[in-house]
Amino acid sequence: MGPIVLGECDAALVGQLHDLKEGDVITFYEDDGFTAERFLQIQAERMLGAGETECITLAEHCGGKICCDDGKGRRIGAEILGESQVTGSIGLLKHLVCSGVCSVEDAFGAYSRMVDCGGFLPELHPEFFETL
Repeated sequence: MGPIVLGECDAALVGQLHDLKEGDVITFYEDDGFTAERFLQIQAERMLGAGETECITLAEHCGGKICCDDGKGRRIGAEILGESQVTGSIGLLKHLVCSGVCSVEDAFGAYSRMVDCGGFLPELHPEFFETL
């Protein structure tokens, strides 16, 4: 995770992200990441926000994957990185269920809360989260 995206997070989430970093679940990139030239190229050519551009550029640089809540960001990420390297919030929830991290009910509850908060998501039923 780069400094731009980290800067978009609220204080509670930053604390959780630091815990994940301490557990070697995620990595923070600062000066050892990508070149500014590549960042600016992707941002200018694809007209993306700074956060999406940072995620895509970092994933390209280090061979990583991205999870993006922005449809345009996912589409461009898939073009640059490949489909298998990109997911969104729904894909992340499915992965958590299939990995045994949470239940179908938990995933559907999280999805429902996103919809209730104004998320632009397709209509889904709990069964959707049962398989990848």
